Amino acid sequence: MVDELRWGPRPAVLAGGLAVLAAAAAWLIAARNVADRLVATTVLVVAVAIVGITFRLRDRLRASGGGLVVGTMTGRRTIGWAQVHRVEVVSRQRLGTTSTTLEIDLDQDELLVFGRVDLGADPADVAAALSQLRTGQR
Repeated sequence: MVDELRWGPRPAVLAGGLAVLAAAAAWLIAARNVADRLVATTVLVVAVAIVGITFRLRDRLRASGGGLVVGTMTGRRTIGWAQVHRVEVVSRQRLGTTSTTLEIDLDQDELLVFGRVDLGADPADVAAALSQLRTGQR
């Protein structure tokens, strides 16, 4: 029996952010003119933000028999299964691409939405695992 399941951004996102961070730092050091320094600094700031957010949200969603723990930028939030009204996978098509999200509808008209990047997995697979945990089949 699995005690807890975890989903979060893939380690490749963090590794990619670190690679961009290193390249931007090298570019900033090697830059000779103001325009290059400005662009390199902008890239560096964005890369630091991406790395920081990815590191902070390593465990974006955790689930167990007791409920969910959602990782946010300000900390963790625990949600019991009794507060969860609906877990659904929603696909939308726009501009020729399809995006799939996991929607978790909570008490007090609150909706949590997670995409593939948030979860590091297919939202449909996560929804199936959550359904099994919620109904005690896992």
